[in-house]
Amino acid sequence: MKNKLQHLLHPVRLLLLPYALLIAIPVFSQDDFMTDSVKHPPKQKKEPFWSWDKVEFGGSLGASFGNVTFIDVSPTIGYRLVKNIVAGAGPLYNYFHDKRNNIEINIYGGRTYVRPYIYKGAFLHGELEWINGNFLLNKPKQRFNVFGLLAGGGFQPSPDGGFFVLALWELLHDPLYPYPNPIFRMGFTIGI
Repeated sequence: MKNKLQHLLHPVRLLLLPYALLIAIPVFSQDDFMTDSVKHPPKQKKEPFWSWDKVEFGGSLGASFGNVTFIDVSPTIGYRLVKNIVAGAGPLYNYFHDKRNNIEINIYGGRTYVRPYIYKGAFLHGELEWINGNFLLNKPKQRFNVFGLLAGGGFQPSPDGGFFVLALWELLHDPLYPYPNPIFRMGFTIGI
């Protein structure tokens, strides 16, 4: 009877053997995977230095009309160097016309800036500005190059772009620099 029972179970064992192997192989491979991942942790993807996702466009655009006309066009393009630091540059153009005193001034130039974000939308701002304009009222046809070194800070509610406010102080104190301290700006940035 014992031989007969063993003889009947022999085909069942042969049928169960592949299923037992299928269950055992993943168990052993998981053990190998666990020890291998401890020895060699998965590599993190290195973020590329250049990416269009880090580019932002912005600047300021403004105008007022009447007895005194003022137009400001100052686009900028910035690049997020690291998580909290944006560097950028842009051209600028300002037009000022006072009809009452017959004064007309055209200012153009450019600026470069660095903007480290320090805490929840608050940022510091450093800027080098070059402007060219007819700043002397007694010599309206003569144009001068003037440099400004500006430092200050501002606030932008969203790190992904939007409206910002900025307060700056011009540090070189060139007598021809046309904007008095402190300098307040409002503008916007838009990320791609």
